[in-house]
Amino acid sequence: MVDDEKIKRELDHYKEDIDRLHSRTQEAKTRITTHEAVCEERYHSIMSALKRFEDQLAKVQKEISQLKTLAIQGKFSLKTAIFLGSLLSGLAALIYTVIKIGD
Repeated sequence: MVDDEKIKRELDHYKEDIDRLHSRTQEAKTRITTHEAVCEERYHSIMSALKRFEDQLAKVQKEISQLKTLAIQGKFSLKTAIFLGSLLSGLAALIYTVIKIGD
């Protein structure tokens, strides 16, 4: 009889341990599920921000390319203006000199 009671107490003790472990496992499972949901939301948020940054970077690169094109065109325009200005100044100086010599 004593052995039966001892075995019953041990079984009750094991059952309590199993119940406690089951409870802790369920709590851990709930925490993990919540953590996974939070991480998934963060992931989507980060990916969305990264996509916006990539779009902005592409836009900035396109604008820089356009500015480079304008700068190159501006250099040629400036060179052309300087050349024409020098040519016209030289021509005007030549005409002035010819007129002064003729007087």
